[in-house]
Amino acid sequence: MKLSKIILFSIVIMMSTCFVVAAEQLSEYEASKIGSSYAYEGEICEAYGPYEYNNNYYYICSIFEGDALNAEIVIDASTGNVVTSESVSKYIIKHDLALSYLFDEESYYLNIDNTDIYRQNVNTFKDYYDFWIEIRDSANTVEQKQNAQEAADISQDIMIKYEDKVEVNEKIIEIQNKIKSGGTLENAKDIIEAEEAAYYTEKQYLAEIGNAIEITPVIYDKILTSNYRYGIPEEDWKAYKNDDITFLKRESDTAKSDIAYWESMQDSLDSESQLYYEAMMDRIQENEKSNTIPSFTLGLSVLVISVVGIFLRRKN
Repeated sequence: MKLSKIILFSIVIMMSTCFVVAAEQLSEYEASKIGSSYAYEGEICEAYGPYEYNNNYYYICSIFEGDALNAEIVIDASTGNVVTSESVSKYIIKHDLALSYLFDEESYYLNIDNTDIYRQNVNTFKDYYDFWIEIRDSANTVEQKQNAQEAADISQDIMIKYEDKVEVNEKIIEIQNKIKSGGTLENAKDIIEAEEAAYYTEKQYLAEIGNAIEITPVIYDKILTSNYRYGIPEEDWKAYKNDDITFLKRESDTAKSDIAYWESMQDSLDSESQLYYEAMMDRIQENEKSNTIPSFTLGLSVLVISVVGIFLRRKN
């Protein structure tokens, strides 16, 4: 009788422990052990998280072979189960990838340097605007005034676009600073949105630059073919024209490169999150075929079943 009470008490304790563990979040180590059960020979598993998404917490287990990332396993931090929901898994995988793809020390300091350049260009184009307003005010004819005003408008439009570029870059740097101290899925979501904002700002900037490339030569040619050049030597006007067109063309190429970069990054995040989701599902199916059901409560469950079996045999 005493033995049966001890056994029953042990079962209650173990079952209670099991439910407590199930109710609590997995540790990173426990998540890594579960993820490792999906790794092939020669692969290693590293768990990251827990990440919060829709009021739940998840680990993502990255499976590497050397430096190559072969699979991403999404683990529910509350249950220890692999998350097979396509929408949830792909969201978590995509945003986990974003934390590494959209932040490193090189990109961080490049953003800081670029933002400083954009601030300088805001001041430069403000000076250009003031210069053309002075030219307008000293013009002799309506046509000359309109020509100078058009140049001033271009300078002002580009100045405003640089102000926009400063704003979106400052936002990206702010988020990158948060990621430096430990990134979350919310940080990943924010930096994707900030990069998208920078992308649309860059497209607007490219449109302004394209307009300026088309109009700027016409503005200078009107001055160069005129008898009145505002007291500025012809050679200086030719130098202004050459410098402006060279600058605008270089900026156009840079903007196109930045736009292409983000379009490529978006494609990579989407395609790779799909790829790693499919790799995860393939490994789950392979585990099911081999009758392996990884769970951090499995050991306790087996132990409880064994004890119950012993108890029943003794009763008989």
